[in-house]
Amino acid sequence: METKSPKEQQVEAKLRKQVEDLASQCAADGDLPVRLLDILLEHPEITALQNYANTVSISRIGLNDHGPVHMKTVTRNALKILGILHEAGVQTCVEKEQTGTFTDSIMAVMFAAMLHDSGMTIARKNHELYSGIICHTLIGDILQQLFPEEKDMMRRVVIRSLAMEGILGHMGSHPIHSIEAGVILHCRWVRHDEGTRTHRIGNTYRTCRGRHAQILGPQHREGQDTPRREKSTED
Repeated sequence: METKSPKEQQVEAKLRKQVEDLASQCAADGDLPVRLLDILLEHPEITALQNYANTVSISRIGLNDHGPVHMKTVTRNALKILGILHEAGVQTCVEKEQTGTFTDSIMAVMFAAMLHDSGMTIARKNHELYSGIICHTLIGDILQQLFPEEKDMMRRVVIRSLAMEGILGHMGSHPIHSIEAGVILHCRWVRHDEGTRTHRIGNTYRTCRGRHAQILGPQHREGQDTPRREKSTED
């Protein structure tokens, strides 16, 4: 396994704190997000996907970071927004529909954010679709590891479905219908420079008690990627 850069280790430490803080707000199964994080951070295939996605993005195509630092930063920011919504009393879609718990929403967002750019290992165009193809079985296998019993079949299906919606919808080219996918869409467009835009979005969401349209929002058109920069400004 490749050695993680100091920047990646720093981002992982911030992500772990974010997951632990959010897990402490879960009424039940609070250990699951932390257990999932351990799997996602150390899974050899996920590590390979993230590293190769960055190679293709930067070295071959000449775009900006689409690798482990980016995907882990997006995960952290998505969980920040999910936590802000939770504190404001806004239910996630699975909570409102009574098909799952806040813990399930956290796990779906973690899957989607950590894997959303894995399709960059293949190509830039339609990479969100390639991400879905690559990750469908991978997500299912990890969920089977966490919830091996037959009685948890519906829970596995719900979490995987939400995660897939977040992955496929993160470019704004495919409609999304859940808050869980909405936070991925918004974080994909958040610039990470010192977290300033993340904070502005967070302040907006503090006022959205029940107004789900703010997070599902009008669909974004696909924008231009930032050219490669010599120095990363990721928070």
